[in-house]
Amino acid sequence: MTMTLFPCLPEPTLAAINTVGEWLAQDDYQPGESVDSVILAGNAVIPTIDAACRVASEQGVPLLISGGIGHSTTFLYAATARHPRYNTVPTTGRAEAAILADIARQFWNIPDERLQVEDQSTNCGENARYSRDILQQHRPLPERVLVVQDPTMQRRTMATFARVSRDDPFSPQWVSHPGVCLLYTSDAADDGESV
Repeated sequence: MTMTLFPCLPEPTLAAINTVGEWLAQDDYQPGESVDSVILAGNAVIPTIDAACRVASEQGVPLLISGGIGHSTTFLYAATARHPRYNTVPTTGRAEAAILADIARQFWNIPDERLQVEDQSTNCGENARYSRDILQQHRPLPERVLVVQDPTMQRRTMATFARVSRDDPFSPQWVSHPGVCLLYTSDAADDGESV
């Protein structure tokens, strides 16, 4: 696996980066906490994708995957191609949700009857709006929905889900989970890794 080298940054800069990153990566989920459904918004952070699939698989709940072809889809193509297990999944020209659904099926054994695929959204706002629309087509509506996204976009994603459902007579409790915490240290900067 090729690692991208980060420049050495002073400790105060690393501390500021970690403070902002921790705030952005809003995590309201307690491991093992029960949810009725999981939404995975398309992104290229493989541990986040794994976290969403893991929760859906372990709890036996539906996994709604949202993501068409947008401005960062090529990052998912590259991350999938570099991954030691997922690199067999076809990517070129495909929607993010289609790629992630293949990963969920092939590597997490999530059956088709528990997968919902929304492959038209091209940004965070559409992820939320189209996912909400799909949830509202099914009865009963889930009460607690785990929303998983790239950690740096998690807080924005949660605000967007709250906004698109603000006028609904019934809205699920949206539970935020970035799936992974990225912590940068001076040692990680030296060897190009995050922990």
